Amino acid sequence: MKKLKGGNPGQVSLIAENCQITGDLNFKSQLIINGVVEGNVCALDDQDAIITVGQRGLVKGEIRAPTIVVNGKVEGDIYSEKHLELSSKANVRGAVYYRIIEMVKGSQLLGSLRQIEQSKAAQKSQEAAVSREESKEKTDSWIKAVQKSDAAT
Repeated sequence: MKKLKGGNPGQVSLIAENCQITGDLNFKSQLIINGVVEGNVCALDDQDAIITVGQRGLVKGEIRAPTIVVNGKVEGDIYSEKHLELSSKANVRGAVYYRIIEMVKGSQLLGSLRQIEQSKAAQKSQEAAVSREESKEKTDSWIKAVQKSDAAT
C-alpha cells in the first residue's frame, strides 16, 4: 500500500481490530478501520479525507469519501470522489463508483465498476449528507414526542 497525500496526520481516527461498531460513522480527516463497522461510513465535508480499510478490517455498508484505500473486506457500495485503491488483499462485494481507480494484482471485486464525473460524485455526497440530516431530525422529533408523552402520563 503506498502512502497517499491527504487528511491531517494529527487527526487520525482508528477502529482497532478488537472493536466493532454498529451504526453509521461520520468522520473528518483520516479514518483507519482494522475492526468491524456495520453501517455506512462517510467523510464529512473534507475534500482531503481518507478512509483506509486495513487487511483485517470489515465494513458492512456504504463507504463515501474522496480517497479510499481498501485492503480488507467491504460488503456494500463504494463512492470515491477522487482516488480509490483496491490493494492486494481487497475483497469488495458491491457497486464501485470512482473517479480514478487503482487495482493491485490480487484484489477481488464482485459487483460493478462505474466511473463518475467529479460533479456527480460531489452531488451524491451532498445528497447523502442531506438525507442523514433529515433522518436525524425525524429521529429527534420522535424522541421529543415520546418524552412529552411519558411526561404527560
